[in-house]
Amino acid sequence: MSNFRVSLHVALSWLTIAACFRHAFMACATSPVVSTPEPAPALVRIGVLLDLNSAVGKTVSKALHLALENINRAGRLFNGIKFGLEIADSACDPIQGASAALGLMRKGVALVLGPQASDAAYFVAHLANAAQVPILSFGASDPNLAMQQYSYFFRTVPSDALQMNAIATFIAMFGWKKVNLIYIDDDYGAHGASSLEIYLQEKGSKLVNVSKLPSGASTEEIRAQLINLDGTQSRVFVLHTSQSLGLRVLSEAKSLHMFTSGYVWIVTDLIVTALLTQKPDLWNLKSYKGLLGMQRFIYHSDLYKGLLVQWQANNSADIENLGFSSQLDAYAVYAYDSLYMAAFAIASHLAQGHGFKFTEFYEKHDSFVGGSDFRHIKVLESGPALRDTLLSTTLQGASGFIKFTEDGDNINAAFGYVNLVEKNVSVVAYWTNSDKLLENVSINTNSTIEIANATLLKIVWPGGSSIIPRGWVLPRRGQPLRIGIPMKAGFHEIVSIMKNAANKIIYDGFCIKVFEAAIRRLSYPVTFQFYSVQSKITGKVNPEYDDLIKKVHSGVHTGLLLLSIL
Repeated sequence: MSNFRVSLHVALSWLTIAACFRHAFMACATSPVVSTPEPAPALVRIGVLLDLNSAVGKTVSKALHLALENINRAGRLFNGIKFGLEIADSACDPIQGASAALGLMRKGVALVLGPQASDAAYFVAHLANAAQVPILSFGASDPNLAMQQYSYFFRTVPSDALQMNAIATFIAMFGWKKVNLIYIDDDYGAHGASSLEIYLQEKGSKLVNVSKLPSGASTEEIRAQLINLDGTQSRVFVLHTSQSLGLRVLSEAKSLHMFTSGYVWIVTDLIVTALLTQKPDLWNLKSYKGLLGMQRFIYHSDLYKGLLVQWQANNSADIENLGFSSQLDAYAVYAYDSLYMAAFAIASHLAQGHGFKFTEFYEKHDSFVGGSDFRHIKVLESGPALRDTLLSTTLQGASGFIKFTEDGDNINAAFGYVNLVEKNVSVVAYWTNSDKLLENVSINTNSTIEIANATLLKIVWPGGSSIIPRGWVLPRRGQPLRIGIPMKAGFHEIVSIMKNAANKIIYDGFCIKVFEAAIRRLSYPVTFQFYSVQSKITGKVNPEYDDLIKKVHSGVHTGLLLLSIL
């Protein structure tokens, strides 16, 4: 049965490949054909930048080799071209990533897949401009990478700007006005934070407390920041960090009892991926009961299901013996489709008569005086043409429809809001680049897509509560608003001041009830205290307002609001 399903997937994949290839070829057919085309190389080498020691990197590596196997098996769809991978370990480190990228550029690869993370992407993007070699990333989601200065940088992974829009939409749906943000102090964190701030403001909320942590923050630093945030009014927390730092922050928040009723925790997709792919023990998952997270959503189309069957069949031994995940995370699927996009673009590029001739960097720049590492970067002569071909290439892949904007971003994006409840993970709603939450997502344009009602979503909040948190608590610091209540000579139904049997002052009357009802309706906390305001002849003569104003000016009353109807 499994062999039949694999065969069905391959057949479906080939049909899709053929359709997409014809589309790409026809789109490029209007370009002038070189009169003396260079012979197609027997093997086209594609570079890959991966963190080979990370869980995501290991999964992506297997997905890329599976894609390579399928592509080379379907050689007739690529005019007999064979592809090979040159994998370099970037270690998710900017320096190591720069060194690995330089190594690939010196080898003369036609295109580079990666890097896996955003921190190394800026140097790699500049290097790609110099070498005229397109970069196609499946993991670098920093919003600022979508800029015209990085003209050779493309990505199949949706930008974090879209993820932050989805988070801001979720927060707006629940009416939370003030938000705390914890982010990692690097480009990935800072640019994501900037995007979140913009989208929150657009939707009527704002960041009130922002905490940035270095990647190597100590436990004491993390606890100090959390304690500081916990002393403020807002109980809505967004966490946008690397995987390792994010898990440490969550662990410290748990120890500080910040996963109890009334709190809201929303984490971005890298942290969700870490929780779900690194196989923490069940106790850890239970510790984060009520956590909400963003997950890059991939619709389970026939192509995706076929890929999953093939993945499980190819990795059955690792799944059984090494505890390797039987599921494909989104980054692995983006990587799988990225290799297909690269193969389509290269095949179309060669079909137009372009070749892969390289010139060393120093030969094109006579005045260059840099070190040998940069002198021997190989510049792809037909790089601009390959870039244009990649820009016009489209694909209906396992991750969905892929098409690039002029800035190299994938126009297709969907996110799921996941809720952790002990050992179970459920998707409670979806977002597809709009200002609404959706109950379902489909690739069928004729299907009914229902708008989600925030009050009806089946969400378990921290502490196990099903009641939507109000998102704030009364402040622990600051002075309360002083409300002056006049001891009037009459009309006690409007405002009255009296003492009960315990000699406690009781404030009552129509104005008091209206004021207290209005305070309860506010979406943010306001603390206040009632003060009795008396005349010289208490209870016989109404207080004089001119006298009250003088007392405020002199400091007898500091910030007094008079509550009464004259």
